[in-house]
Amino acid sequence: MVPLLDEAARPVLIRRILSSLVLIPLSVVVVLVGGWWFAGAVLVASAVVLYEWYRLTAARALWAATAGLIAVWVAMAYHHSVWLSIYLLVMGAIGSAFLCLVRGGEGRAAWAGAGLVYVSLPMIALLGLMAGPGGLWVLWLLVVVWATDTGAFVVGSLIGGAKLAPAISPNKTWAGAAGGLLAAVVASLVMARYVVSLDTGHAVTLAIALSVAAQLGDLGQSWIKRRFKAKDTGSLIPGHGGLMDRVDGMVAATVLFALIAAFYGDFAGGPT
Repeated sequence: MVPLLDEAARPVLIRRILSSLVLIPLSVVVVLVGGWWFAGAVLVASAVVLYEWYRLTAARALWAATAGLIAVWVAMAYHHSVWLSIYLLVMGAIGSAFLCLVRGGEGRAAWAGAGLVYVSLPMIALLGLMAGPGGLWVLWLLVVVWATDTGAFVVGSLIGGAKLAPAISPNKTWAGAAGGLLAAVVASLVMARYVVSLDTGHAVTLAIALSVAAQLGDLGQSWIKRRFKAKDTGSLIPGHGGLMDRVDGMVAATVLFALIAAFYGDFAGGPT
């Protein structure tokens, strides 16, 4: 990453801070209000990310994938059925890939189907988490991922050092990864102390798992952008790029947390 004190980095950092001052309080309010406000916000955000995915990959089945996304959302938010939503997700992904193929996008068909999977899985996870563990746990998840992103950016910018995955994302460093991990643990412990009921051992263990997942999700999206020779997935959020750029780590961490919650029998099918 570019050092924080570098003149070229300062405008980026300022834009990131200003964007965060708007997005973070808005996200917190939506999570705490919950219900259909939360479900609606998740659908809108998912639709934006789906659009950015199709714009990035140039796959030719956006409307089919959008219809699939809405069907998955209805199954999860209205019918409260995880299995129905997964079934519709699979059918929608296959249909989107097939439509892209018949429209002449032979090399993009797999990307057309993968886009719906990439967007729908975290949507299902968020709706199930809101109805299961509840809004405070979704907030805890958000804070852990935000802390990971912030810690990685700040520590990586200040220290630099050895590159984490230079072939995928040359700006990411091992120091930044460690900083993100440490920030996630601290944030989780604070949230466990004041917001959610979680013992120290689980707070640390879960934070480490979700932070690693978030950073792997970030690297995964970096690989996709490099594959399509793009710096950002869009320009919706100043300092970050597109919404897909902002939620890359959240996608992986949310799905992992939902699987953990399902394992412990604390995962439901729709908004309360």
